[in-house]
Amino acid sequence: MRFRSTAPLRLRGGVFSKLKLEALEARTLLSAGFWDGFASNPQHTAISTVASQPLETIRWQAPIDLAPFETAHYGTPMATAADTIIFPVRTSSSDTFRVEARSGIDGSLLWSQDSGFVMPPHAWLPEFPATLTPSGRLYFADANGVVDYRDNPDAPSGPTGSIQFYAGAPDSTVCIDTPITSDSHGNIYFGFRLNGTSPTFGFSDGLARIDASGHGSYVLARTASGDLLGIFVSENCAPALSHDESTVYFAVGAFTHGYLVGVDATTLTPRYSVLLHDPRNGNANTAGVVDNSTASPTIGPDGTVFFGVLGNPFNGSRGWLLHFSADLATEYAPGAFGWDDTAAIVPTRWCPLIPARRAT
Repeated sequence: MRFRSTAPLRLRGGVFSKLKLEALEARTLLSAGFWDGFASNPQHTAISTVASQPLETIRWQAPIDLAPFETAHYGTPMATAADTIIFPVRTSSSDTFRVEARSGIDGSLLWSQDSGFVMPPHAWLPEFPATLTPSGRLYFADANGVVDYRDNPDAPSGPTGSIQFYAGAPDSTVCIDTPITSDSHGNIYFGFRLNGTSPTFGFSDGLARIDASGHGSYVLARTASGDLLGIFVSENCAPALSHDESTVYFAVGAFTHGYLVGVDATTLTPRYSVLLHDPRNGNANTAGVVDNSTASPTIGPDGTVFFGVLGNPFNGSRGWLLHFSADLATEYAPGAFGWDDTAAIVPTRWCPLIPARRAT
């Protein structure tokens, strides 16, 4: 609360007056907005809980790549409720990484931690997998499909550890190949890819789950899709959760033969699967699901599922936004869309000129 001065003031005409106390309007600073990772939440709606500051001045900046590469995806910055900004940094041309935490106010370094993350086979540099859980635990990728964690990420130090989602000895062929998604209870999900034939998983990629207690499980891609050709989990494709967090959606397949699948979020038992098609020519051709894309499923307010795919035949940089019912059994009208994009949701209350209606 601020007040105007009460000092005497000589007015024109020789008349004296004394100003009265008057409360000014509140000067409330913007609070920090929690941003857990890819597209902000498990449904990938990319809706922030607070407004951004005016985009007029660079407050601070920090490098994310110490050996810049021409085509790269890097990773998603994360923000804690206490306004700590956490992001990966590529530290060498040998694709080594560390995670940095900086003050959202002035960019000062709070802590950094090296990662042993080994990239999966790729053309463009894939995203560095990491996420924040609602309880404030930070998870990020390490080698052999292992996930490291750090508690109290707002503090210069805190408990750390590592979790392997599969049993047995560390498997050097296993690479985490998608962003990590956390649900509201701190269970996390991510895709993994094999760099060669694995003694643990054979030749099929899969989706992994680590629960909040540290217990791991997985489902193979070919099991989720029901197709022996669907052995690859789409690189950079972040798993998405239904609003009730009972189903996790992700993409599997190859360049022109891809599936969008849904599995039980607790048991990873397959639930739904749809072979993706280019909507031109009456769905005559299957659509492309490619590793160079970061397109990931988005869950609409009504529970329907949006996913961007590459055209087949090739349609330049344009792709298609496909739209399905929650059980993937019904396909709605598609839209022209970049194949490397993830749909975001804009509430109709933010667009007063647009009548309220179901997302299309």
